[in-house]
Amino acid sequence: MKIKYVCHASLQVICADGSKILSDPWQYNPIYGNMMWLFPPAKITKEEFLDQDFIYISHLHPDHLCFKTLSHFDKSIPVIIRKYGVGIPLAQKLKDFGFGTIIEIDHRQTIAITDKIEVTLVADLSTNDSSLIIKDQDHCTYFQNDCLLPAEEMDWIGQNFSLDLACLFYMGVGLFPGSFDLPLEEKKRIVVKKKEFCFERAIRAAEGLKSPRILPYSSDMVWLRRDDLVDLYSVTAKEFYDYAKSKKVPCEILLMSSGEIYDFSQSEDDFKNYIKSREEFLALFREYQSQHGNQDLIAKLDVWERGHHFEPVVFETLFRNYCIDTMSKGLFSDLQHGVKIGFVVVAKGNENYFYEIFFSNLEKRIESVVRQPIPQNCHMVMHVDDYMLAMAIQGSVAVEDLGNNRFFIQRNGSYNYDEGKFWDYLEAFTWYLEKNYAGYNKNASFKYKVAASIFETADAEELSVCEFKGNTWQGEASTDHCACVGERTVESEV
Repeated sequence: MKIKYVCHASLQVICADGSKILSDPWQYNPIYGNMMWLFPPAKITKEEFLDQDFIYISHLHPDHLCFKTLSHFDKSIPVIIRKYGVGIPLAQKLKDFGFGTIIEIDHRQTIAITDKIEVTLVADLSTNDSSLIIKDQDHCTYFQNDCLLPAEEMDWIGQNFSLDLACLFYMGVGLFPGSFDLPLEEKKRIVVKKKEFCFERAIRAAEGLKSPRILPYSSDMVWLRRDDLVDLYSVTAKEFYDYAKSKKVPCEILLMSSGEIYDFSQSEDDFKNYIKSREEFLALFREYQSQHGNQDLIAKLDVWERGHHFEPVVFETLFRNYCIDTMSKGLFSDLQHGVKIGFVVVAKGNENYFYEIFFSNLEKRIESVVRQPIPQNCHMVMHVDDYMLAMAIQGSVAVEDLGNNRFFIQRNGSYNYDEGKFWDYLEAFTWYLEKNYAGYNKNASFKYKVAASIFETADAEELSVCEFKGNTWQGEASTDHCACVGERTVESEV
């Protein structure tokens, strides 16, 4: 077995029998509300990237499930996914997209995909995430992706598999604290605390898995349009390495870069191309951000986004009907005390629009109010630009995308269970719109509105987050999302 690092959560497993398995192929910018870019970009050829025998998709988020990236692959390649219930029709969507063989695997189920390769899927039953164990006749490797399993599941893997390598997710962010009304120094303090929490979580996972080696991955993303968030949130794998070594974690930690291959004979000292410091990361980011193609795409995105027109009556009617629909079906009925949310739509040059949303087991409703809600009278007050909310209503982005630091939030108290369910509720509004609003256009994304030619000077042999068309590479904004409820983007505070 060999492991090739492609980018982010995309790793290629080259098994002893020659079979190649690629996880979570994603190569299109931007995603998550036109905010997130793949960085550092992939440094492998198109031919290498597309030459696979199996594809594994861990879950539904666009940095793991990108249909425009999947469009480049031979549709005869079998796709391995978690076996979902009827509410998440991923298998059917992949079949409709042209893939002929979908291998659905249940939680803790092991199947043989060739005579010499077994795969075992372990799912987080509270979300749509999954992780995968791949075993050939020589080695056994665990791929966590973003799947934050309970400790008992990690222990189960460690007790039932003799792992040679664990590929672990080492840092997650969410919209707290970046989107919240907090002093910068307080945000920095929270991020330091969150970073330590995430690092410790990865270390505990390694302990439960009993793996002698760790490959930190699945964190190759940046906010190309928000320098402040890059300065606040950016964390390198080397920082995790240093922290783990300071805690005397008894594992080798492989700091791999795009294109590098691990064949289980090397040591951690054999990989030297990683980003050495936060300062080096930020310098490389500024260089990448300043590329003409990226600047051109950002400018076009700004114009296109601000061209969306918000219609308050349409929003109020749709959300009011959504509340009625969910109440009649008994959805989101497991709340504790309920919350009242202030909701402010920030208008371009006009009066803002003010709402209060009541979210409890007994009632779900939205009311227009004449004055701006204040945090003292609500669990929290959310502000969003009118054109961004218009984009979500029309289908240009998913409502979930707004959670990627498109909201500005004021909150006096703390995160609680009901707030978490409210974020789920907002995300599910997208699927209500898709099914019930005639004005919702799945083809309204930036892809269909702007012919954005970027990376004009890119090497035509490198995929490098661009699409190959003729003899040039072109990129498009990605607004892929699966028509089912995803997991919330806000993390509980640590």
